[in-house]
Amino acid sequence: MDRRITTSTQRGEYIVYLFVEDMSSVYLTLAQGVTEPQKSKSKTEAYRYLRDKARELRELLPLEGLHKDDQIHLASGGLGRDYQVSTVAYYKYERDHIPDDVQLENDLKNLVDNYSLYVDHVLNSKSGNDFVKPAFPYTIARLHMFQGILKYLSDRSEVLIEELVKNQDTVLKSGDEAKHPKERVTHLGRALQEFGFITISEISFQLTDVGNIYTSVFLADPWKLSGNQIELFRNQIKAYQSRLTESVKRAIEIVKELSEFTLEEFTFPFITALGMAGQWNEVTQRNRSIFMLNWLEDLHFIKKEGRNYYWLNDQEEGVVLELTVGERLQRINAFIKSKGFNYPTNMIENFYLSLKTKPFTILAGISGTGKTKLIKLFAEAVGATEENGQFVLIPVRPDWSDPADLIGYTDLSMTFRPGKLTELILRASEPENKEKPYFLCLDEMNLARVEHYFSDILSILETQRWKDGRIVTDTVVSKDLLASSLNGAGETFSDLMIPENLFIVGTVNMDETTHPFSKKVLDRANTIEFNFIQLASFPDFELTTSSSPVPQPSAFLRSDFLQLIDAYAEHKALIQNTTETLVGINEILEEINAHVGFRVRDAICYYLIYNDKFQLMPENDALDFQILQKILPRIQGTGQSVLRVLLGLLRICTDQKKSLEDMLMEPEQYYQQWLKGSSTTKAIYPQSARKIAYMIRRLEEHGFTSFWVS
Repeated sequence: MDRRITTSTQRGEYIVYLFVEDMSSVYLTLAQGVTEPQKSKSKTEAYRYLRDKARELRELLPLEGLHKDDQIHLASGGLGRDYQVSTVAYYKYERDHIPDDVQLENDLKNLVDNYSLYVDHVLNSKSGNDFVKPAFPYTIARLHMFQGILKYLSDRSEVLIEELVKNQDTVLKSGDEAKHPKERVTHLGRALQEFGFITISEISFQLTDVGNIYTSVFLADPWKLSGNQIELFRNQIKAYQSRLTESVKRAIEIVKELSEFTLEEFTFPFITALGMAGQWNEVTQRNRSIFMLNWLEDLHFIKKEGRNYYWLNDQEEGVVLELTVGERLQRINAFIKSKGFNYPTNMIENFYLSLKTKPFTILAGISGTGKTKLIKLFAEAVGATEENGQFVLIPVRPDWSDPADLIGYTDLSMTFRPGKLTELILRASEPENKEKPYFLCLDEMNLARVEHYFSDILSILETQRWKDGRIVTDTVVSKDLLASSLNGAGETFSDLMIPENLFIVGTVNMDETTHPFSKKVLDRANTIEFNFIQLASFPDFELTTSSSPVPQPSAFLRSDFLQLIDAYAEHKALIQNTTETLVGINEILEEINAHVGFRVRDAICYYLIYNDKFQLMPENDALDFQILQKILPRIQGTGQSVLRVLLGLLRICTDQKKSLEDMLMEPEQYYQQWLKGSSTTKAIYPQSARKIAYMIRRLEEHGFTSFWVS
């Protein structure tokens, strides 16, 4: 019960489960208290009062899906009969046919929603307000038809209706033939008022506070709703009470219940929920249903196929496709922080760019720094979880010596047993899943030699190519492996490729129990290091309840370029400048045969192009990440030549004017300042400079150095 309208089951209206006296069934009901009415009236008068009240509520509330009749049977007399008379609407559950929990919860939610509407009616009546009933009198086909008026208001906040009419070519979309422009403008204005974006006087429109926010986030094309505008629209529908928002809510409830449906299957329950079945003819009912479904499609609640087939968007919660990449990453970062994890500045952006450059990334560092958690939270933030099958974590075993555990094998009974990676690829390749991102986390991947169990996958990734607008590869499961199988696995697995929506991330702990990486692995991945730890970072409790996942399509992470020629024409200057820097670095690396090839050059260029395109961080910061992740992991060894290489790279990173020979005389004065606890100076690439300083110190103290041991 809502205590604002009743505090006792003896009076007023409330929700109650009523059991039949022989326990053969139970009813979920919106009922009335029967004790108080019978105290002041005869039983006949009390029954008349309860029946009249029930009829009043049945007319007032939608009560969609509930029985609204007098056929409830609890007992032949006594209190049970009183309850029968008092019942407004009900669901009936037979003892031997109880629905599952999901249905029971949905039924209860529906009844609670109806009860809440009634409570609002009672409270509004007491305050003199009219109860809001759903209605949909609008002939507006798409939501973007509002955009012209809102765009015009964006610089003015308030404008005369006559001014809007005079500027109809601006406020009405081209092709929107309005025989009576003033009626058209006022029609659109009334709908905007019903959504809470404007207020209307006799002569003008004025933006509300929400309207001002809405008009600040237009796209370059004002006739397309931006992601922020979609989200604002959705929030207004939830929070703002008007006849129009109530009709949209009814439509949302119906499509969620139907899940997959045709226009005809939607029209009857929608028109019935609005109470318009007897007022609108068949053509009007169909047109208004089409308009409402168009709106729900614009707001990403549903998807459409063909002329009149629709289905519920299974990622509709929070799906915002028009946000900039930077805005999406801000939301991902906020979600991760809301879970109590705080990563260094630009770490999330760097992780995103690394995946965008190549769908294989390595997170390296000491144990307990949050490597695996970052992968899991990032995946969850874009809609991929273990629960929905879009995230899989595979712990690597030290005894892995071939790809069987990942790809699969044929057992002694000649049955092909697919590996976990193959199963994930199969799931990600299903037609209905191709637009969803899938993640594979190989935990502690260097407990075994990566080249032994993962080289086949690396080689297949190198075969990426475009086909019909999608990225494809060579097949994952070899024909020889399938040929020896007797269980018909060839039909399922023979054409299986690594899909463009699968992203592989490995975690590595660098210590005495693990194996180093070959250049084949390093060339094909960005190696993100987790060694600089800020222990004095704490959860932000202001974020813990306000941030939620923002499901993203796989295209958000998918590579745009597979060959440098694809990007060269548009990004020629950036590619040439980056290559010039890499040529200088390569000249230094050649001394120890650690120089990079075209594959590394291309990957670094892609990374910088994406960063520039999405405006995520300054160019030097992006190149700093790439030197740290693509160049320095290649360096290891002993002797003066390694020192010369490290000092040469430090000279580039710090823009040092001293010659390499001068630096070799007293290397300490050039690297000591970058060690932890020491003061630092400005550098072009500070992260790389700091890492190089640790590598030089290691070389001087132990005679050997490596990126992996600091």
